[in-house]
Amino acid sequence: MRPRALLDLISHCRSCAVNLGHTKIAQEDLTKGLSLYSTDLVREIGLEIRDVLPEAEDALYAFIDVSSRIDEGQLRGLLEPLNLNREQVTRLTEILLWYGFLGLVGEDGEVQYIYSLNYDMRLLTGRIRRATERATERAVYAINPAFWPGLGIRQTGKRN
Repeated sequence: MRPRALLDLISHCRSCAVNLGHTKIAQEDLTKGLSLYSTDLVREIGLEIRDVLPEAEDALYAFIDVSSRIDEGQLRGLLEPLNLNREQVTRLTEILLWYGFLGLVGEDGEVQYIYSLNYDMRLLTGRIRRATERATERAVYAINPAFWPGLGIRQTGKRN
């Protein structure tokens, strides 16, 4: 999402290679490094969520072992055990969108994350509202692939 994220990922992969005595970064170092990076990302975003919505600090863990694409009803169902009121669920959804954890799946199957819309939250929420109005079904969200290893997300559907 950001240049710093790429540097962090590379650092994790390099650390794995060094710890295993590899002179070059191997495929297994990339896999393990991505998993470590993803776990760190889950933890870091959890801290960010705690700062703005303390009741939802562990919200990302509600997504353990779910499909990479979920509709609005499934999203609300996953968040239900957190015992948040309707306003807090709406706020949490906005936070998940803002941090790029969730993106909107368009009619063409392409996913739009906040960073692909130049961090314009009004544009993203407007597209979600429009998708909901046009569709006979609810909006469909994609979980960012950077979080898949850390939460055991199962890949489904088209590209995320």
